[in-house]
Amino acid sequence: MQKLCILLYLKILFACTETEKKECPITSINPTDCQYPRQLIKVKDPFNPCCQITHCICNGQDNGVNKITGVYGEKLHSSIKLKELYEKCTIIRGNLEITYITDTAVEDLSKIFDHLTEVTGYIIVMDVKPISKLDLDLGIFNKLEFKNLRLVRGENVIEGNAILLRHNSQISHFVAPKLEQISNGNVHVDMSNNLCNLQNVVFEGEIFETESQKFTQSFYNQHNSCQHSSFTCENCSLSLDSQKSDHCWSKNQCQEYTKMFCDVCNNRCAFSRSQLKVKSCCPDNCSSGCSESSNGKYRCHKCTQLYNNGVCDSKCSTSLARYEDFCLEKDPETGWACPYSIPLFIKDRECVKKCPRNYMVDEVSNICVICDPDKDPNSKKDYCMIKQKVCPGTGLMSKPTTHKYNQVTVEYLQSIQNASCNTINGNIFISSAFFVRKIARWYSL
Repeated sequence: MQKLCILLYLKILFACTETEKKECPITSINPTDCQYPRQLIKVKDPFNPCCQITHCICNGQDNGVNKITGVYGEKLHSSIKLKELYEKCTIIRGNLEITYITDTAVEDLSKIFDHLTEVTGYIIVMDVKPISKLDLDLGIFNKLEFKNLRLVRGENVIEGNAILLRHNSQISHFVAPKLEQISNGNVHVDMSNNLCNLQNVVFEGEIFETESQKFTQSFYNQHNSCQHSSFTCENCSLSLDSQKSDHCWSKNQCQEYTKMFCDVCNNRCAFSRSQLKVKSCCPDNCSSGCSESSNGKYRCHKCTQLYNNGVCDSKCSTSLARYEDFCLEKDPETGWACPYSIPLFIKDRECVKKCPRNYMVDEVSNICVICDPDKDPNSKKDYCMIKQKVCPGTGLMSKPTTHKYNQVTVEYLQSIQNASCNTINGNIFISSAFFVRKIARWYSL
């Protein structure tokens, strides 16, 4: 009775209140939005242990600047295809390629990427000609916006660039107001004379992670600069440092800082633009920046290595399973730690797509377990099978006409039994009913 009371007390003590649940960020991502080949990931929110952060991981593409056509001639460069690939995705593993799009307004194209927070490879926007009108003199803009994108890792680059914007004469703005870090690769705007807003964004010393990364822009038709009055940051000035002020993505979308004002920190920081001060230094394992809550806790926006139980770390806790750069606990609904949208198994607390050689899948726990010494793994069926012990047959047969032709003898059967054979390489020919009865009595057939 006393033990039961203690358990009830602990349950009440650590139960989530309705207020805490209401503070959870609203997510519109659910399992139906993130089915195979996508992967649904749920991790703990460090601000509120009653909440989970949901990620939908999608695969990128690797076509570069090439224009491709489907096997049956269908258009693969369309907003419909992009929506099929990336709508509701939060992380793209690989490259985001937005090329040769002519069938949609730029606002509708932007909505496809509303949930996107990270691209591990590069981003290319090339030959995008939206059906929406562009007239800078009348203040009619075409903004391609990634409103939640925080990190481009640049694990793959295209022509040395993590972001390449080429031949986009009908786009005026490339907007990513939360973009805090490009880990590797440059940013280049090429032959997109109306796309000039990035000249008001500070990349060197802020978004770029290293000093070797560069922002460049080239023009065509003898233009060599962006001079239109639309590209100003009149609403984003800072009095803290006049040389570091007036940076924005558009007139009303000021650039947020996580690095250039963080001299007191070893890494990036949470900087208050309104108060002009560093609120807190981000831990060394944070990529991009971090956010601070009212109770002093922080949330790394991204991790350099692993997201482990709500914090960034170099290894997973012993009770969690690793999947790529996430440490996952068991889902109470499925009982699986690994994403259940694709078949994954656990080997040494790491999610793998296939158990390695000499291992089999335990169907209850979904864990890779080592095969018994007398068994071999069957690589096609993910379970262990009895080791093959091969013995020769009595010879290849084709309509035998004599009982003396390669017939089985008792001595032959004794030899394969003594050798513990389970596989015969060849054929066995039993020639007479009498012989069958003798074998049956001796071999218990």
